[in-house]
Amino acid sequence: MSSLGPGTTLVGRYRLGDRQVTDLVDVEAWSAHDTVLDRQVRISVVRGDSAGAALDAARRAALISDSRLTRVLDVGAQEGVSYVVTESFRGTPLTEVVEAGQLSADQARAVVGEAAAALEAARRRGVHHLALRPSCVRIDGRDVIVTGLGLDGGVAGRRLSDDAASRADSVGLVALLYYILTTRWGGAPLDDLRLTAGNPAPLSATRRDGTPVPPPDVPADLAALTTSTLALGSQSGPQVPGDVVADLEPWPELAPPAPPTPIASEPPRGAPVRQSSRGPRIHRTSAFGAAGAGAAAGAAGAANAAGAVGAPTGPVPTQHAPVPTRPPQPTAPQTGPPPQQPGTGPARTSAFGASAASTTQFGAPPAAPTQTSAGQPLGAAPAGAGAGTDGSSSTGGRFDPTWIVIALAALAVILVLVWSLNKVFSPFDSTVDAAPDVSTSDESAAPEDTGEETEDEPTEEPTSEAPVVVPEIDDGDQLDPQGEEAGDTAGEHPEAVERAHDGQPETFWYTRTYGSPQFGGLKDGVGYAVELKEPAEVSTVILDTNNTGGNVEIRATDSSDPTGGDVLASGSLDGQTEFNFDATEVDTFVLWFTELPQAADGGNRVELKEIIVS
Repeated sequence: MSSLGPGTTLVGRYRLGDRQVTDLVDVEAWSAHDTVLDRQVRISVVRGDSAGAALDAARRAALISDSRLTRVLDVGAQEGVSYVVTESFRGTPLTEVVEAGQLSADQARAVVGEAAAALEAARRRGVHHLALRPSCVRIDGRDVIVTGLGLDGGVAGRRLSDDAASRADSVGLVALLYYILTTRWGGAPLDDLRLTAGNPAPLSATRRDGTPVPPPDVPADLAALTTSTLALGSQSGPQVPGDVVADLEPWPELAPPAPPTPIASEPPRGAPVRQSSRGPRIHRTSAFGAAGAGAAAGAAGAANAAGAVGAPTGPVPTQHAPVPTRPPQPTAPQTGPPPQQPGTGPARTSAFGASAASTTQFGAPPAAPTQTSAGQPLGAAPAGAGAGTDGSSSTGGRFDPTWIVIALAALAVILVLVWSLNKVFSPFDSTVDAAPDVSTSDESAAPEDTGEETEDEPTEEPTSEAPVVVPEIDDGDQLDPQGEEAGDTAGEHPEAVERAHDGQPETFWYTRTYGSPQFGGLKDGVGYAVELKEPAEVSTVILDTNNTGGNVEIRATDSSDPTGGDVLASGSLDGQTEFNFDATEVDTFVLWFTELPQAADGGNRVELKEIIVS
C-alpha cells in the first residue's frame, strides 16, 4: 500500500478522511474514522528510517493515560505502512494563542505547569516526550493538551538515558515558558528535531554572554527560572518535569482563549481608534527583535517600541480607518485620575486578552492629548483663564458646585461630632429619666409573685441530624466464577486487585487478554467486587481505565452473587468514565464486565486504574 488517499481503509478498520497538518518529517497525518468503535481518530503514517523507532516509542506511550496527553490508541503496520492511531487533536495551538497576545504571566505559569504535571506522570512510567516545542501544546477551553508523546521523539530519532531524557523534557518545558513570555525560543535548536522545512517556527532567543535576555515585566521567579535554566551549558534548574511543577506552583485556573475579534473596515463615528491584535505583539517583542514578521517588519517594530509616532518606514500593524472628527465641543476640566503612563502599572491584568496596561507597556504609543476648540489639551484651562466675576467656572461658563458640596460635607461632620460628644458626656439624660420606674409603678403592672421561677420563653432545641457518611473503599477482589468452576484457580490477576483503589493512577488491576471482547467464548463475564468501610449512600462511580469500549454493569450486590442485585448503571468505557444513578445505600457493589473493552495495544482486557465513589 504505497499511496494513501481519502477513503483508504487501514487494517480493515480505519477509513482515512482529510490530510492534517504536521511538522514532522517523513510523517503523513490524516483524520480517520474508526469503523469498529465508531469514533474519529488521527492517524500518523510514518515512513523512512525512523519508522521502527517511532512505533516502539508510541507503543510505550500507549501505556500512559492522562487527560492532558493525547492518547495513543493503536500502533501497527500493514503492507509496509507503519501507523500510529491517536485521539483527534482538539483545542487551539499554543502558537496561535501566544501570537494573539492572550497569555499573561500567571496564565503562562498555568499552561506550563499543567504540561509539566502530565509529563511527570509519563516519566514515572518510563516514557519521555523528547520533542517539546510550541506546536505540540494546545489549549482547549480550560484544558492544556500535550501531543506527540513517544511518537515525536521517535521520529526525531532521540535516544537518551532516563536521566538525560528527564532533563531534556524539563529544559523543554522551561523553553515553552520563555516562549509564552517573549515569543522567542530559548531551548535547544528546533532543527535538531527533524521538522519539515519551511515550517513556521519562533525566532531564537536573544542572548547576552550565552544567557537569554530576561523576559520583561514578569515575576522575578519566572525570570530567574528561565534565564538560569536556558543559559548555554547550564546544568542548573529542574532535572525532572516534577521539578518544573514545584517551581511554578501554585498557578491559577486556566482561562479559555478569547475568540478572535473581527476588525471592522471603519469604526463607528466617534469611537477610539485601536490597533489590530497583531500590533501589540510586535511592540511586545521589540525588546527581543521582530518576531515572525521578517527583517523589514523588525525595523518598524523597533521604531514603535522606541515610541516613534511618525509615519512608519516599513510594514506596520494593520490599523482601523481614521475616525471622522466631530465639530469642536466645549469641554470641562478633567477631574478624574490621570491616564496611566507606560510602565507604571502591571503588564497584564487579565487571564486572557491584552489589558490597557499591557498594551501601553509593550509599545503602543500614548495617544496625543485631545484638543479643545481653543487649541488647549483636554483638562487644561485656557491660558489666562480664571474664575468669572459672576462666580461661574471659566471653562465653558458652567456653575461649579464644588464649594457647596464641601460646605454640606463639613456641616454633616460637625453635626455628627456634636451628637457624639453629647452622647459621651451626657449618659444620663432625659431619655433615661423618662423610662418607667418599676419600683414606684402600680403593683398591678408588676408580675404576680407565685413563688415559682419565671421561665423564659421556650427555645426550640436544634434537631440533630445523622452525619453524612462519605463512601470510602476498604477492599476489593477480582471475581471469576466460571473460571473457578472450570478448575482455573489463577483467576484474573488477583495479585493486582489493590491497584484499582490504591490512589496511584499509574498502577492498575487487569484481566487476562482474550481473543475477542466476548472472552473468546470461554465465559460470560468477569467482575471486581468493591467493599466500603461502612454502609453509605453512593450515587456516582468513576472508573479510571486504560480502555475504550466493552460493557460494564454496576450492581448492588456482593461477591457471593456477582450477577445478582439491581443494576445501578451500565455502559462502555472511555478512559475516565463517570456513571451516575439514584443515591443507593450499599456496603458492597460489583463491577461486572459482560464485554471486554479494548486496551491501548489492541488487546481485549480490562485495565482498571482507579475506582472513585461519591
